[in-house]
Amino acid sequence: MSGFVILQILVIAGASYLNAFFPSVSTQIFTILLLVSTVCIVWFGIQAVGRIEIVLSAFLLVSIGVILSLGFVNIDPSRLTPVFPASLTSTLSTMGVMLTTFITGLYIIDFGDDIENPEKAFGRILFINTGAVALMGTGVILVSVGMVPYQELANQTLRVVTSQYLSPELLVVSTIAAMVAGVTSNIAILSMVTRYVKAVANDGILPSWLAAENKHGEPKYVLAILGAASVVGVLVNIPLNDMIQASAIGNLSLLTITCLTASRLPSTRPELFETGPMADSRYLTPRNVRWFSRAAAVVLGTLVVSMASESPTGVQWYLTFIVIGVGIYGIQTLRGTISIETDSEELGSPASVASDD
Repeated sequence: MSGFVILQILVIAGASYLNAFFPSVSTQIFTILLLVSTVCIVWFGIQAVGRIEIVLSAFLLVSIGVILSLGFVNIDPSRLTPVFPASLTSTLSTMGVMLTTFITGLYIIDFGDDIENPEKAFGRILFINTGAVALMGTGVILVSVGMVPYQELANQTLRVVTSQYLSPELLVVSTIAAMVAGVTSNIAILSMVTRYVKAVANDGILPSWLAAENKHGEPKYVLAILGAASVVGVLVNIPLNDMIQASAIGNLSLLTITCLTASRLPSTRPELFETGPMADSRYLTPRNVRWFSRAAAVVLGTLVVSMASESPTGVQWYLTFIVIGVGIYGIQTLRGTISIETDSEELGSPASVASDD
């Protein structure tokens, strides 16, 4: 699903900008080139990824600053009239969108084995990461709705907004920014997905050959499959809105299940709260974890239902991938290859959680 849907969503904006400057080359071609470039970067391992991400992220922050600062000056205040949800379901869905903005920052934990002193670094990283993402996302939303009627934003990229107020020279900056944003996001997603697949393959849930690594320590067949799937996804030409809905439903469903699982930890794994870092926490008490996880699951679950009712096609794509996954799991179960081992004594630290994933 990551290769077929998610990866191309993140580079479409950059591809559409490039197409505006080079109309002789289609958006599809630019999308494929950006996807292949992303896979090639991840191929060279986490250290190379880290160095490249630092450079690209620095440029991206400067570009976003330019886009937002000039955008705020040109906002039409009449377009920003308050809109309140009309029902409880709409309210919970709105809360779900806000919650996902913050909760996606937690995925950084999957790099625990690659970060020095993760126990000390994660708190600061998560705070800065989630806060920055939330602020930038809010800024982009305000500028977008303040410049273009929201009814006209469906199936459109940020280029439609920035072209309203940026000069041709600065449009080059937004073009590069959109391209960099998609590539950096895809680099992070690919790095996480390859670790997920490798761990699952080592547990026997997926064929063991998927865990085979190249000389840089990256699962080579997984990267090849994800790259090929993303190219096929581009050629199939799924409507942008359907891709976004399928991706969002999948991510939100996973987060909902994660929250439900977390709500049961105080009962099923009480030792996590008695030893290790969580034992000394004033906030991660069994009661807080149980009830906040339940509340988050309700909010996210409501958002999933709301999005599913609005996008039947997105649901169909998501269910297609679910059926494929269940089929693979069933085959591996019948073959007797699944063997998941968990060391309960090591659970509780960010690094151990990342390695177990």
